[in-house]
Amino acid sequence: MPTTNEEIRDALVRHQISLLRFSGSLRNDMVELITGVEADMRDELLRRLSRISTGDGALTPANLRRIQALDKALAEIQAPVWRELSQSVKSQLRELSIMEADFAQRTVQGNLPVVFQTVLPAAADLIRIVSQDPMDGRPIGEWLTQMRQNDRRRINQAIRIGLARGEGSRQIAARVFGTRDLQGANGVRGITRNGAAALSRTAVNHVGNQARQQFYLANRRLIPEELYVATLDARTTAICRGLDGEVFDVGIGPTPPVHMSCRSIRVPVVDGNVLGSRPFVAATRAELQGLNRRQRSARVRSLTGRVPATQTYQEFLGNQSVAFQNEVLGVQKARLFRDGDLPLNRFTDRAGNELTLDQLRVREFAAFEAAGL
Repeated sequence: MPTTNEEIRDALVRHQISLLRFSGSLRNDMVELITGVEADMRDELLRRLSRISTGDGALTPANLRRIQALDKALAEIQAPVWRELSQSVKSQLRELSIMEADFAQRTVQGNLPVVFQTVLPAAADLIRIVSQDPMDGRPIGEWLTQMRQNDRRRINQAIRIGLARGEGSRQIAARVFGTRDLQGANGVRGITRNGAAALSRTAVNHVGNQARQQFYLANRRLIPEELYVATLDARTTAICRGLDGEVFDVGIGPTPPVHMSCRSIRVPVVDGNVLGSRPFVAATRAELQGLNRRQRSARVRSLTGRVPATQTYQEFLGNQSVAFQNEVLGVQKARLFRDGDLPLNRFTDRAGNELTLDQLRVREFAAFEAAGL
């Protein structure tokens, strides 16, 4: 039977998968806003490029003024979008901060062997995570500002390079927005879309970890320590592999995200001695009924357990329900994992990109046979 600390750890790892999916939804919202204005930007770009010479004469004083005016015009088209994007991201993250502290409280209290009242941090302190707490050195708002500034700089640079090389207006537009056959991935705005994906994952993990940690700090008598848990798969970085399983005093030490796109979490370690010293109450696990105070205290400490042993993500997933495995991997890949005995590191290539079923079938034919697929 899992101990309280093991149950809490597993619940938070399962929850982290939901958070990663939320970050995907946030990314989609950001990308939709970023790309939604590109038609107007392209029209303005093509219209103004028709007035600018290319090749050796591209960077004359007159053309430089036209390029600066083009840069300003494109920035003005985007300005409302960037404002809306920033407001939307911050609003969703503020709501997330309150939800995550509440989830931490419900998870801890729901797995304790005895009743123990905990407190939630103030909503203002949780919301402050989004506006003030540094994520890799700067608040989330500054990361959003930098993304906007970098996007503008890359667009301007792409235009100047295209003009200096004597490219036509449509070639320059392709430099900026990419081509239709590659869905824009070969344009400099593709870098901005990728940046939105990395920023959404990192910001969601930052807010989630910090909000839950605020709950742990508010209840540090019950939760004196935190366990670093890395998502151990083909994409796990060396720094997170090294920190996996490390135990820190609550609020002390490295708290994820420790790098961009970090998926690691810190989970609470409940002190069984504190729980064991609680007076007997009716709402306890049935097996505590009828024990004297000393016996009950020892049993509560046993039920709570010590720091959970480290485990790989494969071990964690293997201990979860079929329904949960299907949700994470998809039905057919989950069958490969269970019945085909296919380890998780075979589901991705060396770069950590997830393989399709057809690609897996070529590489792992024996696993498909074993799973009856």
